[in-house]
Amino acid sequence: MTDRESDEIIGFLKSNSKKPFFVHWAPYAVHTPIMGPEGLVEKYRQKTPGQQRNPVYAALIENLDSNVGKLLDYLNQTGLRENTLVIFTSDNGGLIGNKNNPVTWNIGLREYKGYPYEGGIRIPTIVSLPNQIPSNVSSSMPTISMDWISTILDALGENPNQAGFEGSSLWPILIGEKEELNRDLFWHFPHYREPDVTPHTIVRSGDFKMIYYFEGEKVELFDLKNDPMEENNLSGKMPEMVSGLKAKIESWWEETGARLPVEK
Repeated sequence: MTDRESDEIIGFLKSNSKKPFFVHWAPYAVHTPIMGPEGLVEKYRQKTPGQQRNPVYAALIENLDSNVGKLLDYLNQTGLRENTLVIFTSDNGGLIGNKNNPVTWNIGLREYKGYPYEGGIRIPTIVSLPNQIPSNVSSSMPTISMDWISTILDALGENPNQAGFEGSSLWPILIGEKEELNRDLFWHFPHYREPDVTPHTIVRSGDFKMIYYFEGEKVELFDLKNDPMEENNLSGKMPEMVSGLKAKIESWWEETGARLPVEK
């Protein structure tokens, strides 16, 4: 499937690259069902297992990597690369699946896809545009998926702050004009997932992250700078911080018209 997708994109570019183009490629890899080319699967079966022990998942990742490379090679060979903004990112943290036979591990982060902890919401992001975005520069500034519409418009010289947009342009960060954006980020999950994932809202303000659970109005507060594994719940020690962040969550609910769970 991933091979076919990259071929289709290159075919699209061959027909449309004489004018401005936009491609949103959302490959099935590395989503379920977990499967990969048999030759690559066998390659990883022959390797000595480390912390990551799933040869099929490894093959799936390498195949995606190769197809991204095939697309970038085409952009380079045709001269399109110099004027093409490339954004590589994801929509959620890694899937562990069966903990007794995990698909992968989010090493250094707590939990995985579907959970409110960093293993469930922290994602890879790489952005490239030759001669405009500096190479080999990293940033620890938090971003969110809604930022990309504003960022792309800003890169095109269009207004990035249009009515209804929930994100912020990252363009000043990417080209080095700014180091950070002063804002809070929110995640809202008003339903149930696994037996231990109940409805919640998250606010990230600076280095602090608070998870508000609707059941029992329980909260967890973490200092991500000093506790990236979210092992130390500071809510009992910092009641003023909890109160302030709860007020931010309530304001955000009202501003966005967020749907809240109700007891039946």
